[in-house]
This record gives sequence, C-alpha cells and structure tokens, in this order.
Amino acid sequence: SFKREMSRWQVLASNPEAWVTLCLENHDAPRSLSRFDSEFSPEDEIRVGKMLAVIMATLTGTLFLYQGQEIGMTNAPHSWPAVEYKDVCSINLYEKAQERCKGDSECLATALGDLWKSARDHARLPMQWNSEPNAGFTSKGVTPWMRVHDNYEKKNADLQLRDPNSLLVFWKRMLKLRKEYKDLFIYGHYSLVQTEVKDVFVFIKEETGKKSLTVVNFSDSPKRWQGAASLLGSRFKLLVGTTKSEEDGTLTAWEGRVYLQGS
Repeated sequence: SFKREMSRWQVLASNPEAWVTLCLENHDAPRSLSRFDSEFSPEDEIRVGKMLAVIMATLTGTLFLYQGQEIGMTNAPHSWPAVEYKDVCSINLYEKAQERCKGDSECLATALGDLWKSARDHARLPMQWNSEPNAGFTSKGVTPWMRVHDNYEKKNADLQLRDPNSLLVFWKRMLKLRKEYKDLFIYGHYSLVQTEVKDVFVFIKEETGKKSLTVVNFSDSPKRWQGAASLLGSRFKLLVGTTKSEEDGTLTAWEGRVYLQGS
C-alpha cells in the first residue's frame, strides 16, 4: 500500500501542469518511525530512518522535513499517562473514553493505546537539541509546554552532528545529493519497478538521458531482488547505500541504495 500510494502521487507529478509535495511527517500526524513499527531497537531506528531518507530524497517534488524527523524522533513512550496529552482532540477522546469505560482499568488502557496510535501530540514534543535539561528546548528550571521525550539524552541533534554514522549526518548527505542531481531526483520522471517481493520497493528516475535506480528493503530480514544490472545494464555505480553491503541482488534488513547508470 505504501508503494502504491507513493507511486500514485509520482505519476501525477509527471504531468507538466502538476507538482507535488513530499512528506512523511507534520504537526498533525504521529512520527513516521513509530507509524511503521513502535518496537524498533535503537539500531533499527537508525537503519529504518536512513532507508526512508533514501526514498524521500530521490522522489520527484518539493521535499519537506518536519522538525525532529532528521534525528529520528519517535512517538511519546507507551508508558506516558493520559495527562501528558495536551492536544484538544486527545483530551476530548480520552474524556469520552472515561465516560464509556466507567472506571474499568482494562477499557481505559485500551483507549489510551488507541489514542497513542493517532495522537497529534507526538509531533509536538519539544525538539531535542542536546543532552541538557529540557533537551535544550528551553532554560533549566523552566517547564516546557509539553513533556520532553524520555530518550532526549541519547537522541538529540548535538550528539548526531558529532557522529558520522548518525541519521542527521545521513540526511545532510542525501539532501546534498538531491541538489547535486536535481534533474533526476527533484524533477525526474518516475517509474515503479514491479518486484516479486512485496517488501522491496524499487523505482527508476529518468531525465535528459540520465537514469537512477532506488531500491529499499522494507523489512527486518534479508531479501533478494532482480539486481541493478538487470535494470541499468553493465555500466552503473552505487551512489549511496545505507550499509556496507554491496552485493547486487541481495539486500540486508532495512537497507536502501541509489544507483546511477554509467561508469
């Protein structure tokens, strides 16, 4: 369904009188990493975040990154009580649940779990700038408008700027490539490559004689695919990859790659 929806908008963008915007997150939606899986390990969060960056940075359109997406911010922890949700919609939904559940703890727990899946609050947690109190969002001793995520000391912009393998550094690299190859990635014509494996997403971008190939493994296990040689011929190079794996035709868990045709 993800491939189908992304492809639908890319086909629209091929119309000379049309244009599209690209985004996975905004102020009204849960965080993208948590939408795809709420139980990722810290290592898998980085791998999945890089995989998503490979997809989004090579699609046609105007790309938007929402604050915190570039460092892999996630939804608020499941353990947070309802009082931490500040959005009026969240408050109203939980008040209705309290009326319906009439003190039944199991019913209330289910309602809170349902609220967690769709709450707009997740994207409104304070930006995690550093490991200082309040994640550097506001001064020490000042209470921010919403609770800071519990993981801010291990996940913040300051730490990731100093880590060459971080998601933030990878996003900076992808955005640089997007500008360098803007004819392909920002304005290029998109075509979906049909695959036998539903978890593998493959698409080609073409523009003025240039061609690129994006391939990602949207799963936590290795996957086989047809390989770049079958789609680009014998002359191609790996422009960027999310892991050190370079075997043509095999993808590791959550791996993403971008190839360019030619030497």
